[in-house]
Amino acid sequence: TKIIVAVAAFLLLIFLAFLVLFLTNDKSEKSESDISTTKINSVEKERDRQNAASQAALAQQEPLNQLEAAYDDTVGSDSSKRTLNIDANGNAIIEYEIASKDGQLILKTSYENFADLAKRVFNIPTILRLNVTTYANKFTDAYGTPNLFAVKLQITKETNAKINWSVKKYNYSDYATLLTGPGNLHEINPDLAKDYKTLTKK
Repeated sequence: TKIIVAVAAFLLLIFLAFLVLFLTNDKSEKSESDISTTKINSVEKERDRQNAASQAALAQQEPLNQLEAAYDDTVGSDSSKRTLNIDANGNAIIEYEIASKDGQLILKTSYENFADLAKRVFNIPTILRLNVTTYANKFTDAYGTPNLFAVKLQITKETNAKINWSVKKYNYSDYATLLTGPGNLHEINPDLAKDYKTLTKK
């Protein structure tokens, strides 16, 4: 009887040992599984964050790409571009140089390019105003770099919607009247006053 009890006790101890070992391994496996799941979730969240940031960047870049295309088609990709940007207020800001010292040519080029840009850029939903400043070789510093503006023209989306540029593009004398009111601007360098008067003479 004592032998049977001893054997039974021994077997019970072995069973308990295996049970403890099994439970320990199970917990370890669960712990490793939890850690693995947490890592996967963390990676997925980071990937989602990066995708969202990338999409936001693309959404911001797309209007600028469209503005760049409008500029290249109108002014020319080989022109001396100074600034091309869309600010947080929806202002499309364009600055470029005109390689000429001919006052009337500078004015004509500034006006005609502005009209063509106005027809294009307001198809970009984020743009609410177009600001264009031209510089020219007529106004250069001691190093031959244009350092004074030639023409500044600005127009709001609301004003632009009222203008038929196909008719008004070459009516140079009308620009000063068209670009009046809040958010609009028509300004020429005083040194172009004589050329402007000749160009707009009716």
